Amino acid sequence: MTFEHFSRRARELYAEIPAEFLKDVTGVVVHRERLSHPHLPDYWTLGQCEAATPLEDAVEFRSTVHLYYGSFREMARGEPGFDWEGELWETLTHEVRHHLEDRAGVLALRDMDHAEEQDMARRSGRRFDPIFYRSGEELGPREYLVGRDLFLEVDVSSRDLRRIGPGPLRVRFGGEELEVALPGQREGVQFVEIDGGWEDEAGTEGELWVALRFMKGLPHPGRKG
Repeated sequence: MTFEHFSRRARELYAEIPAEFLKDVTGVVVHRERLSHPHLPDYWTLGQCEAATPLEDAVEFRSTVHLYYGSFREMARGEPGFDWEGELWETLTHEVRHHLEDRAGVLALRDMDHAEEQDMARRSGRRFDPIFYRSGEELGPREYLVGRDLFLEVDVSSRDLRRIGPGPLRVRFGGEELEVALPGQREGVQFVEIDGGWEDEAGTEGELWVALRFMKGLPHPGRKG
């Protein structure tokens, strides 16, 4: 998709968003350049919601949506069959949601963005917040969805380790019992991927991870740490 086509479709799709969601959004600005994360060079920023500097007597919270054509192009290079239209619509609505949540003082979407960035850092072998997944969508008791990665948080005490010995840890999920091989490193939070991943009734699927919290020296878990 050329820059000119991208810019035109961005404005056409923006116009399709219901007006009530665009209150105090000044518009969409399309940039040619690409924008990478400051600490994750392979993590491309597709869009941003920029809050305007408020005036002292301002009563409205205004924002501008920015889109980065170069970032879309970089993603397209690495993904055969890249869905330009779908990603463009998803990015536009994502940034408008940021505007709405920022106006309301809600942090759910920013928490999710943080969780996804930290998950990327984990996969890239960089330093990351070990309980980043708690900033994702909480699906059930200690079950968190980050993008399409589902994390099950499980505490492992010294007593548990003595009880199971070298054998696997058994974890309940979705009415089934999973066998989780214990990693060699048994401190802090360790992540074990479960073969086969997860899939819901609608056919949505992704990777399934068990976040093992080795409890020696760790506090009791809170909601989002």
